[in-house]
Amino acid sequence: EEVHGNLYGTPRKPLEQARKVGHDVVLTIDIKGALNLKGKLPHHTVVVFFAPPSKEIMLERLRGRGHMEAEDLARRLDTARSEYQIVLARAAGVGGVDYFVVNDVWQESCSALRGILFSERLRFERIRSEWLGALCKV
Repeated sequence: EEVHGNLYGTPRKPLEQARKVGHDVVLTIDIKGALNLKGKLPHHTVVVFFAPPSKEIMLERLRGRGHMEAEDLARRLDTARSEYQIVLARAAGVGGVDYFVVNDVWQESCSALRGILFSERLRFERIRSEWLGALCKV
């Protein structure tokens, strides 16, 4: 995907290797890339969108990253606006955003992500059939 004028991608092989051994993989990617990945691996992808609590705080965080040219800042704000439109258009539906977290307090956002990971591991469709078979024989 193109983000802020740069091309980004996630190699497929490491994702497939991690999935085969049952590892969770957390990717920090833009919403278009996340939804694209979910389209390719719908049963193995959970999209969590983290958003700042306000536009002012988003600007403050962007400026806190160091010197940024005015046009870069404007581009990032345009990207954020576009991402929010995508999130709203594809919210809570098949192939869309699964969770929305307001990233206000870092520790709370991390706790939310841990809770999402824990809950997703317990989804019925993720439980291995051999475990169910063993349980049914009890």
